[in-house]
Amino acid sequence: MITQAIKICPFVQHPFSECYCFRMSSQDIEKAIFFCSKNFKLCELYQGRSFEKAVTVCQ
Repeated sequence: MITQAIKICPFVQHPFSECYCFRMSSQDIEKAIFFCSKNFKLCELYQGRSFEKAVTVCQ
């Protein structure tokens, strides 16, 4: 049997205040479902935070 790992945004475990999964307002539910699951690399919030982390580590 072939198993696939379920990929979700790494920020779901420790979201920051701008995360769609943190706010979960009625306006953010669709975005949370789309971006916080397998499409997290397309999320502008993830991309911005990941860039900030990379810059901090490289300094």
